[in-house]
Amino acid sequence: MFFRTLLNGLTTILGWTPASVLVCFAVYGLYAGLINVVDVHWSITIGLLFIGLGGIAGYVGMTVVAWNIRMPIKVTLSCLASGVLTLTAVIVIGALSESDVLYIGLYWVDLYLFVSPLVFAIGHLIQLSLRFKNENAVSD
Repeated sequence: MFFRTLLNGLTTILGWTPASVLVCFAVYGLYAGLINVVDVHWSITIGLLFIGLGGIAGYVGMTVVAWNIRMPIKVTLSCLASGVLTLTAVIVIGALSESDVLYIGLYWVDLYLFVSPLVFAIGHLIQLSLRFKNENAVSD
């Protein structure tokens, strides 16, 4: 019980809080993708839409695990997996970017905002997938 409470507290501080900041950028990316459907090249628009939707879904999954909200495991797994893939793509784009605006380096702020939610989301993703596997094994 103590370790579960500790994990939830750490997830809230180190995973959910920076994800709350990142979801603002995801909403803006979704908005920019919807607004620029006809103006910008289709690959940029689709990328913005997928990053926006994936970021919002990842935030929903992180909120569910951080605040112990009851939700089906399949939905939580898919939201967390979407968030992990999206955040990994954002980190790779930022690390390989030559632009000063998009660059993500090994600074404390970048590690807290990008890597910390990724680590906690991967940990909860593994935990939920093992629990889902055990529940399906019991029901068979």
